[in-house]
Amino acid sequence: MVQYMTIPEAAVLWKTSSTAIRVSCVEHQIGGAVRFGRSWLIPETAQKPEFPIYRDAKPTVKRTWDKKFQYVG
Repeated sequence: MVQYMTIPEAAVLWKTSSTAIRVSCVEHQIGGAVRFGRSWLIPETAQKPEFPIYRDAKPTVKRTWDKKFQYVG
């Protein structure tokens, strides 16, 4: 019989957020994950999916403030 774990248990095991795992379940990136009511059950033998890392994200607008604390633009 296959043993299952919940999303919070997988988050602790894989050292990531439960939201990232939930999104991966919805997008079918975790093999064998099944929906049971409102929750997801993940097989204990499932592999950790690749999560994107957004380290190159930079703000597109440079915000500067004048001495009166008003937005200059």
